[in-house]
Amino acid sequence: MSQKEERRPGGRGNGATRRDFLGLLGTALGGVSLAGCGGINHLLHGSSNNANGLESLSHSALPSAWGFNSLLDITRAFDLSEVVEFTPNIMLNNNGQVVFCAITKTGFAVYEADTTTRNARRSVTALRTIVKTGQIMPDGRVVGRIGGVDMNNNGTVGFVVGPRQTDHDYDGHVTNTEEAGAVYLSRNGSTLEPVLSPDLSVPGRHAHFAGQFGDIDVSDSDNVLVTGFYADEDLHDSREGLFYLPGGHDPRLEVSTGDVIPGSNQTITSLGLVDAGMEGTDFAIMGGSTDVDGSHDVDIESPTRGVAQVDDVYKRSGSFLLGGNMGQHRSPRRLIQSSRNVKTTRAADLSGGEVILGVRQGTVGGVPVTAYIEHLTDTHMELRLNGQSLTATSKNSPQGNNIVSLGPPVIGGGLVYYTAYTEEGIEIVATNGLQHKTVVTTRALIDGIEIKNLVLGFHPDQVNKNATILIYAELRNGSVRYIEGQPV
Repeated sequence: MSQKEERRPGGRGNGATRRDFLGLLGTALGGVSLAGCGGINHLLHGSSNNANGLESLSHSALPSAWGFNSLLDITRAFDLSEVVEFTPNIMLNNNGQVVFCAITKTGFAVYEADTTTRNARRSVTALRTIVKTGQIMPDGRVVGRIGGVDMNNNGTVGFVVGPRQTDHDYDGHVTNTEEAGAVYLSRNGSTLEPVLSPDLSVPGRHAHFAGQFGDIDVSDSDNVLVTGFYADEDLHDSREGLFYLPGGHDPRLEVSTGDVIPGSNQTITSLGLVDAGMEGTDFAIMGGSTDVDGSHDVDIESPTRGVAQVDDVYKRSGSFLLGGNMGQHRSPRRLIQSSRNVKTTRAADLSGGEVILGVRQGTVGGVPVTAYIEHLTDTHMELRLNGQSLTATSKNSPQGNNIVSLGPPVIGGGLVYYTAYTEEGIEIVATNGLQHKTVVTTRALIDGIEIKNLVLGFHPDQVNKNATILIYAELRNGSVRYIEGQPV
């Protein structure tokens, strides 16, 4: 999943152009040439520095270098004539399978590629289309918008088909019938299987699915986590929930809007990104919240009367990050992190504008960890791992450049990767929780062409257990590559 990060219905999906994707991720800041950067498979030896905290973890050693090559572009090997542009929504599993989402001449498409490695270079051996706009699904649904997409290590791909909107002609006649969305699985390239649709009831509730689904996560046992709206007939209300489908069947409601955040006076109002990692059972989900009752004493400072206390009625909004376990149905969730508004009833604590972004779940040093970006104020961002700060804006990158913005992390091979936007360009950085090392930067060369822009973190599965990383790159000649970095 990301650098979202404003909440959007499609989760990790493709409801926008590539420019819109990049708008979500931040704009490249340009760059300067790095000494020693070469072309394909050039070893990019990163500079390193240290960070305090997390000393209790068993830290994986940072590779001395990464070898990079161009894995796939539009002009090579396979018929991608329908593709207009690649997007940064890409995934890589432990078996070398790659899933990527592309803008096509007719809409959007999701592709799955098999790869092989020869002479330390990976190449694509087979390419198939998983789903595309206009496709008729096995249940008769016509694909309009493609939303969230995820893949596991067995090659199972889960995805959300968004609702088709009703279109009208100039005279007001309906030209396209509105159709609700659904969730599907493609199990290792097999027949597409619908697993959630509006005709299903929500188990344990007098409710049914509303046909609008958001983010999705598929683990190695084909266990599915997906967010979606449901109509609660008892409450006469529409709510959003996080649903767990063991093996892709029998949905169970795990978290819902209207639930009280543990240890707080706020209820959940919306759900955002969810991530469990391919191999784990622990999950983390982020969302928005508001006060339960909306009635608070507010301190107001007056220049003439000092501090006066008035009783005001309003509801404070906040953001949160909850953790849980898929196997513990509706068990108490643990609050990993929250904005100030969730934990306090004092109006003085409303300053800042704190937001939690880009949640990622994984393992570092054999310990399950949660990584995320946190806006402490409108101008200050921090990358946190299990609550401890790894780096922040205004600090220096491993290359010694001042960091002005941070991109969502990805976790794999015992390492955390993140994007540091600096005053000199973009750096993709790896950290084991103590040391940080630059992996690749803008101005490096791929296929003999200078890199103009790098995007990492749109999806959480961009690095596998071998610490191999897959990055979206825009080159100076206007072309786009998916570049792969392998530790050496």
